[in-house]
Amino acid sequence: MAEQSKSSSTELCFYTESTCVLPGDRVVNATSDLPETMRPLRVGPGITALPDWSQPQQLVATRAGRLRYAPRLHVEVDQRRYIPYVNDVVVGLVLDRVGSEHYRVDIGASTPALLPVLAFEGATKRNRPHFTTGHVVYARVTQVPTPQRYVETELSCQAPGSRKNWTSGETIFGRLVGGSLFRVSLASARQLIRHECSILEQLGRVLVFEIAIGMNGTIWIKGNSYRTTVLVQYTIEHGVRLTTEESRRLIRRILGVIEQDMPDSMDMTR
Repeated sequence: MAEQSKSSSTELCFYTESTCVLPGDRVVNATSDLPETMRPLRVGPGITALPDWSQPQQLVATRAGRLRYAPRLHVEVDQRRYIPYVNDVVVGLVLDRVGSEHYRVDIGASTPALLPVLAFEGATKRNRPHFTTGHVVYARVTQVPTPQRYVETELSCQAPGSRKNWTSGETIFGRLVGGSLFRVSLASARQLIRHECSILEQLGRVLVFEIAIGMNGTIWIKGNSYRTTVLVQYTIEHGVRLTTEESRRLIRRILGVIEQDMPDSMDMTR
């Protein structure tokens, strides 16, 4: 990463990762200061362009937080209200059906999103999945409102480049059956998605489970047993902000619980 160079509190060519930024800080000179590892530039929440997105010259922070580069350049804030961005992956809860063409899905934003009934790999009017209230779906954001055009947030269960049919059960997106849902902060969810987050890797070595992490802070877990599901959820909720060594100690305590066959009373926080 490039070294931090700063001429004043509001004029900045490039920030190193994890630097705290304030609204108005210029974090990247979009024309010359990007390292090769950030090309092509992908921008997420908390960043805007000057003078505008059609001809970006400077990228400026719009909120206070830590600058992060994965999965794209964004300002990380410990909040729970989700603001949708195109290509975000989300875990949502189906609320109801809207006419014959859409489902309304709660993704934790200020308004529900719409999921077209044909937005699945290989779906047709005769051969398509059917959802009811309470079903859980894993999808990606394809459309969001903009200052120039107000539209409803729209989702899709189609993965670019994928040729798997939704009936095969091998698609990336779609309905999540069974399991358990819980919410974490948006910063915690993004940290779990980041490559250097070791807690999921450590859990995968000792427990068998499936997981879907939404950038909206909703997480779906399905273990090979109810006990596994509870233990994975507990570990994520309490260990996502721990260091690698601290998370290892937490998982060792989890293994102790498993070996003792989950006694009726145990304080795992000690």
